[in-house]
Amino acid sequence: MKVLLRNTKTSRYYTGLNEWTADPSLALDFGVIEYAARLAVAEKLTETVVILRYDSPPCELTLPIHLILS
Repeated sequence: MKVLLRNTKTSRYYTGLNEWTADPSLALDFGVIEYAARLAVAEKLTETVVILRYDSPPCELTLPIHLILS
């Protein structure tokens, strides 16, 4: 399983240092859902979701991130 961040507007995946790619194989694998969510909150990435990507069987789960920005 890979844990990725995807922008909901562009469908691009986070690769690090605020860089994005259309290719999920090049995306940063956070390994743990909490790490991806923490980065999204810390960087105020309001239009992102956590993606759990499985190879076998191939499937993808989308987890929303709810940011409270003040």
